[in-house]
Amino acid sequence: MSADVEFQRYHPVQRALHWLLALALIGQGLFGLYMVSMDNSPQKIEFYNLHKSVGLTILVLVILRLIWRWRHPPPPLPAGMPNWERMAARVSHFLLYCLMLAMPASGLVIGFASGFPTVVYGLFNLPSPIAANEELMHTMSAVHFYLAAALLLVVLVHAAAALRHHFLLKDTVLRRMLPALAAGLLSVALLPAAAEATDWQTDYEESRLAFIGSQSGDSFEGVFEEFEADIRFDPEDLEDSRVEVTIETASVNSGSGQRDSSIRDEGLLDVESYPQARFLAETFRETGDGAYEAEGELTLRDTTRDVVLPFTLEIEGEGEERTARAEGELAINRLDYGVGQGQWEDTSQVGAEIIIQFVLHAEASGA
Repeated sequence: MSADVEFQRYHPVQRALHWLLALALIGQGLFGLYMVSMDNSPQKIEFYNLHKSVGLTILVLVILRLIWRWRHPPPPLPAGMPNWERMAARVSHFLLYCLMLAMPASGLVIGFASGFPTVVYGLFNLPSPIAANEELMHTMSAVHFYLAAALLLVVLVHAAAALRHHFLLKDTVLRRMLPALAAGLLSVALLPAAAEATDWQTDYEESRLAFIGSQSGDSFEGVFEEFEADIRFDPEDLEDSRVEVTIETASVNSGSGQRDSSIRDEGLLDVESYPQARFLAETFRETGDGAYEAEGELTLRDTTRDVVLPFTLEIEGEGEERTARAEGELAINRLDYGVGQGQWEDTSQVGAEIIIQFVLHAEASGA
């Protein structure tokens, strides 16, 4: 136009590793700047060893996070996100992981090439796989600096994109990575703004509500030319989504006046007694990328049955400029709804199965 208030958030382990690495990288950067400004002293040597120990820890954490990500894929991005933005997200994550691996690795090479022992948290010395090499040390120091600058740039872009999604697009890209308490507080803070983005105005000229039936063994198609769709839907807030479609049964058009007259007759739709049919859904779940199911009620001839309607959804644009296209179909047995009284209860000529199809085009409304 994520399932519940959890928004299909990242696994708690992924969130913990994300924020632990973020804090470690920030602290490591600030500590490194302070450390290099110190005069030579025993304390500076101690600080260098601490810096190298933290760098080794970061390297291990990044590897653990990559293993976890491989075994636990991240939750899907918002359904309406453009393809270029999805690609940008993948590229930025790839760069982040590469830089987070290269930074501590280059730091370890600097330590090994310097000839000084690498003492891990004062517990043991890490064996050096290479001999002391001052030229290599200076080269890797320069590489280490440029890697740090590149990492800072990518992190700033990454953070800016997350804040854009949160404050401008008002989706859950940021909230799904936040700790539960912080995500909940931000969700409450954004409720008024998010509600404006969940109402949709149907474009009836581009939309279609159709059905397929069978007569004498051959299928035929028809449409309902008059219907009204009241849509409040947000892929990131399925819990508060609601769709109600009211159909004017007398507006049926199958391309045959004689057949339409029979469909309107009291033995089938009985449009005089039951001028409207209705579909109401207030429970939704995501079944795939852009695929959903709506659990609702279909009412024909004042007979209501529970149904599960699968549909696909494509959203383009941003904010109130978004447009949506939803498409789906539902097979029902007309006799379950009393659509078949008297002679029309016989299914030898008019089949019992009816396939309802719809294509809805809508625009986001700020109302």
